[in-house]
Amino acid sequence: MPLEIGRSISGIYAYPWQGLDPATGRVLIYKDGQHSTDYAGYLASCGRKTWYMPG
Repeated sequence: MPLEIGRSISGIYAYPWQGLDPATGRVLIYKDGQHSTDYAGYLASCGRKTWYMPG
């Protein structure tokens, strides 16, 4: 990731997600107002602006 003013150079960034599906163990995300397990599609549609620093 290229450096940006206002962003930490040593931080750990993550994508927002909703946890794991208890039945399948797949990642749950919130996409288009619905819960989804299409994590690959979600990652492809995410940009840097959706990253956050947990903790």
